[in-house]
Amino acid sequence: MRGKCGRHSLSVLGTRVAQNPLPEGYTFTVLDRQKRVMVRLPATGSFTLADSVGAIAGMDFPALPEGPNTVVVSGTDLDGMVRLFAVAPLRATGGDTQGYLAFGRTQVTLMEEVDAIVDFELRFLAVGALVLLALAWVLGHFWVARIPEG
Repeated sequence: MRGKCGRHSLSVLGTRVAQNPLPEGYTFTVLDRQKRVMVRLPATGSFTLADSVGAIAGMDFPALPEGPNTVVVSGTDLDGMVRLFAVAPLRATGGDTQGYLAFGRTQVTLMEEVDAIVDFELRFLAVGALVLLALAWVLGHFWVARIPEG
């Protein structure tokens, strides 16, 4: 999986991801075609021996995509936690699949993010409703309920 200039090597990929720490509950895994772990982050934590680089991902690990598209699937990560994964094929210059990238996050993390988005949208709708109510009052008071002169 190395490009002509070495820019696409696994070490560069792992270094770039390691420079930006993953949020709590997220994992980043690069697998080869046989589901062997090539890069695994976070590298710290209470991981088991099977969670190391070189280990083969188990049967409960998410299914790898068969086509060129990214898939979103649920599965058990190498550390035993159930996560929701985005799994994408890593392709060589010729288009052949050389490995897979799996970005996982716990369902609790996902639900917290969804709750934050819903909370923001509900607040936005509440402010919009108050603005519309004030506008309706102003229009009703000064335009509709106005007593004609004469």
